[in-house]
Amino acid sequence: MLFRSVSRAMTPTRSRRAGTAGGMAAPLAAVKIDPSLNPHERKQVLRQTVIDEIVSTEEDYVADLEALVTQCLRPATQRLREADLRQLFANVEELYNINRTLLAQFQQRAAPNHAKHGVLGDLFQEMGEKLRQYAPYCANQDTSVAAYLRLKEDPAIDAFLTEIETDLRGLDL
Repeated sequence: MLFRSVSRAMTPTRSRRAGTAGGMAAPLAAVKIDPSLNPHERKQVLRQTVIDEIVSTEEDYVADLEALVTQCLRPATQRLREADLRQLFANVEELYNINRTLLAQFQQRAAPNHAKHGVLGDLFQEMGEKLRQYAPYCANQDTSVAAYLRLKEDPAIDAFLTEIETDLRGLDL
């Protein structure tokens, strides 16, 4: 269940930004570019549009991870056994920390006065090893779903899980 929340959060349709149709940013072909710009300037406008979308999508994703960690995982530590926590949440807190770091780096590079303004590719390369932490998280999906369904059979835990799910801004636990 948690995997579904995180994977949905990673898609543009999960965006909570105002002014976008259906939560999705306008395709690059729909971006209005001043016709008086030369070809190089047009490419720069399109490049900046892509950078802005990457940063914005990462901001949404980190907000979703933060909600999972602060509104689900941490309260669950008071109610569930350690083994159940591992099965339900895997390494989501680690992913949250990785993506917070990545977002901070994206935001720095997106700033117009940064020496490497608009250069993001090397950040993915630098974070590549850390981003491999998604493999165990994704591999845990079936275990997470099974644990969730098993835990929901206990009325007290079911009530607790239902309560924390209502605080998730539309995300599924």
